[in-house]
Amino acid sequence: MAGHVFISYCRRDKAYVNLLAAYLNDHEELRRFALRVETDRSTRTGALWAEAIDNLLDTCAAVIVIMTPDAAQSEWVDKELKRARELGKPVLPILLRGDQILNRVKDIQYLNLLDGESYPGPAFIADLVEKCGLGPRRISGRSGVLRGPVGTAVWGLAVADVSGRPVLVTSNSAGAVDMWDLYTNTALGTLHKRTDYGVPAIACAIVNGRPVVVTGGDDVLMLDLESRSVVGDVRSNRLARFFDAEVTCLDAVELHSQPMLLTCERSSNPGGLHHPPSEVSRVRLWDLTTMKLHKSLFARSSWPAPTAIACGRVAGRSIAVLSMQFGRAQVWDLERFTRLGRLGTWRGPAASSSDVALGEREGRSVIVLAGQQAEVWNALTRTREFSLEGHSPGVQAVGCSVVRGEPVAVTASGDHVVRVWNLRTHGRVASLTGHKSPILSLECSTVGQRPTVITGDAGGEMRIWDLESHVP
Repeated sequence: MAGHVFISYCRRDKAYVNLLAAYLNDHEELRRFALRVETDRSTRTGALWAEAIDNLLDTCAAVIVIMTPDAAQSEWVDKELKRARELGKPVLPILLRGDQILNRVKDIQYLNLLDGESYPGPAFIADLVEKCGLGPRRISGRSGVLRGPVGTAVWGLAVADVSGRPVLVTSNSAGAVDMWDLYTNTALGTLHKRTDYGVPAIACAIVNGRPVVVTGGDDVLMLDLESRSVVGDVRSNRLARFFDAEVTCLDAVELHSQPMLLTCERSSNPGGLHHPPSEVSRVRLWDLTTMKLHKSLFARSSWPAPTAIACGRVAGRSIAVLSMQFGRAQVWDLERFTRLGRLGTWRGPAASSSDVALGEREGRSVIVLAGQQAEVWNALTRTREFSLEGHSPGVQAVGCSVVRGEPVAVTASGDHVVRVWNLRTHGRVASLTGHKSPILSLECSTVGQRPTVITGDAGGEMRIWDLESHVP
């Protein structure tokens, strides 16, 4: 059946699920788009049960999962979610009873019905309709311009889902962490403001079912995006401030179904009687749920601090790619805490690397490393495949996406131009112009189910580009 939503649930929750399905099917918004909610209640018996369930999942537009203690123990709920995630179906979790978030949806913001509400509200309905690919948000691509304070460099960009709406979180050289609505392209306000220096990096994650952003700098603050409040200082539990340590870059990653944070720190060691002053670089992995240190990957004196981090999964294991200076990078296994290898060779300051991204090409993972040009490396063998040349002077920011089934890389530089490349053919497919200042940051994401890239420049301007509209 086309145009339907599948509900995954435990048999003991059947009574509520029947009421929920009736409520949703009678909702004006779902009826307007001829969207039906289906459960598996008519297929709970018979030899073809598993086949019928697979058919409902294969053809559904989205999946709602009812989270209860019974569902957490249900083998069928786990199988249904596993298949839904493998198929790339949008999943909308609802917490009905208990406090256990199912492992397969820990990275997704959920609706909490523990506070007395019986059924989802308008925000959930709107999110459901959008994730099913219906309504005007999918039809029209998102693009536009956001403007921060003039002359304030945009250093960090991250996209999160807050109450069913995509928001952009930014950090800048003036020390502000701001929120923007990506549907209306309007400012939502300042989450946090420092007065002494800027915030060099940010990363978004889902912690205990709530969207958060974590900031870099001399402290690592976790900010709740819904309440717009400070949750805490990630490093304070360990007294981890080391002299004037500064987190230069960070990235969120899920490890063993837990939200984690990888940070790169740079600090000055004042030395002592027999030791001269030196620079110390540290890379640490933090548990965002407990806000405690999980593991220190390395600490080196006189090493250049990494300039960017990209975390992801390669060949079934979680890895981190640390972009270093002088056109080099390191690849680390985050599960075994071992270094897998290096990328690049020593080339001198002229080839300084500034950003890194993970993507896919022809069924294998690749690393896109920024430098004098963008270089594409095989993530598994750590061998160089080809270069993406055309920017001058050098590449400042990189990202990866998929446009109409084609793997693409997006690069930006001080030449004010954003370039889009087909990673399969190695060719440039689009040049996006409009920035009047050097581009410093770039974030690839999905907004309204469309591939989108957001860029920030040294003058305080951010541009939102719909890649399907701008790529031929």
